[in-house]
Amino acid sequence: MDDSDRQRAIWFSWARAAFGVAFLLAPGLLKGWLGEDARRPAVKVLARAFGARDLVLGVGTYMALSDQDDKSESVRRWLTLCAVSDSADAAATLLGARHLPKRGVLATLAFAGGGAYTGFRLASRATPR
Repeated sequence: MDDSDRQRAIWFSWARAAFGVAFLLAPGLLKGWLGEDARRPAVKVLARAFGARDLVLGVGTYMALSDQDDKSESVRRWLTLCAVSDSADAAATLLGARHLPKRGVLATLAFAGGGAYTGFRLASRATPR
């Protein structure tokens, strides 16, 4: 992974962690994705769990990137886990699309699809320095 890819991966990890914190603290933000159901208490529980997942993935990826011993296999694994998570979000959105707001579906597919592409692409470039 060259320095520009490493910097992209760092930004990718920070963005994921920020999304995670946002959903932990303000689970109603999922309204854009889920519509009015996002206001239901049970959905807020899942939103916070979703946030915790993204926070852990972001921090884990950042920690792997920050490791001075250049554990590129660890970086590759974390980036792949992020990409798989985003792929699952996109697939779940497609499966439930007819019950979700159209704008939310499009936005989620853009973010999740972009995240999956970015994660898999960066993971493929995670090689020893």
